[in-house]
Amino acid sequence: MFDSRNGSKRTDTKRTDGVRSMSELLSVLDSLAADDVHAMAEPTLLVRTETLLAARNKLDAEIARSLQALDVRDVTVHECGRTTGSWLVEEQRLTRVEASRRMGVARLLPYHPELTAGLATGDVSHEHARLILDCLRRLPSEWARVAELELIAAAAEVDPTSLGQLCRELRLRSGADEDAEAAAQRMFRDRWLRLATTFQGMVHLEGMLDPESAAIVSTAITPLLATAGPEDGRDSGQRRADALVELARMALAGGKLPDHGGDRPQIVVSIPWLELRDGLSAGQLSTATVNGAPITPAIARRIACDAGIIPAVLGGPSEILDLGRSQRSFSRAQRRAAALRDKGCVFPQCQAGLERCQLHHLNFWEFGGQTNLHDSAYLSTFHHWLVHHTNWIISRNAQGLIEVRRT
Repeated sequence: MFDSRNGSKRTDTKRTDGVRSMSELLSVLDSLAADDVHAMAEPTLLVRTETLLAARNKLDAEIARSLQALDVRDVTVHECGRTTGSWLVEEQRLTRVEASRRMGVARLLPYHPELTAGLATGDVSHEHARLILDCLRRLPSEWARVAELELIAAAAEVDPTSLGQLCRELRLRSGADEDAEAAAQRMFRDRWLRLATTFQGMVHLEGMLDPESAAIVSTAITPLLATAGPEDGRDSGQRRADALVELARMALAGGKLPDHGGDRPQIVVSIPWLELRDGLSAGQLSTATVNGAPITPAIARRIACDAGIIPAVLGGPSEILDLGRSQRSFSRAQRRAAALRDKGCVFPQCQAGLERCQLHHLNFWEFGGQTNLHDSAYLSTFHHWLVHHTNWIISRNAQGLIEVRRT
């Protein structure tokens, strides 16, 4: 006969052991965080990092096991009133893409013990496992067994991008993709792009492109990736981000985009009149927005130089007092004259052409500057940002020559 008391003790013991294990794990992590990594010998630091990366793979394996158990037992439904995937997004703050990928791996791993073992030993990463499982799902059954072992072995040697290429080749050779054209169509169907605003107001951009689309984007961005000069301290990731924004800015400035709601695409900066009059000069700005998103005084001053951005000055309860103030915006004649004079960015050693520049007020309009040709200069997107947000100052002397200095 089953002894409910003994059964209860066994359950309590397992629960206590589980809590103790998690407590010990957190304690080890706290201990690691206390290490002074900059004081470590280089070989020690390298081994430490390699061990942590392998431990990350093991941790991902445990997370997958836990997610699979949560899912089959509907734990999050009973305890939190939502599916496991929704719980990951809404309570654990994962993106929907990451939550979907983790659930996909968690649900399939129990059917692939060799892959599970590779993940548990740290030899295979979660991203490797996801690619392998996706590939095996598409392969004919007679290929899947041999392919799984080969892909697990490859995962220990190559990065996920290379493994993905191997997976595509396997699908093509096995007939899972009928031919190269079918594979290309599948990749095109799988394209996607998503923009999501974070809690801090940043926007997270992620997506997948088929090879042809990626080649077009890469070709368009590559000419914009060069450093702007010795003062350009951006890393490669920042330059790629700026290149993408500059590509969009050039499209807006070109005036060739389709109408949106009956108007050309445009960015509207809304600034209450009292803050424009009193706040900007004092360096205070609390309610200016760009298409609804709040901005800082420095950003407001910088984007006000750009003809593609319309300053909407508001009075009272959202009453528009002035839209595109003529005394602030350069006229078409001034822009043409400045273009003939500057021929591109005037910052020393910058090679950006006019199509990558905005016309800048050398003496900030908010601080008494005037909208005249002598007080203007074309600056590239990066250098325009530099003079508005850092201690670089650019001016034009009596002879009309540009002078640049740091304060």
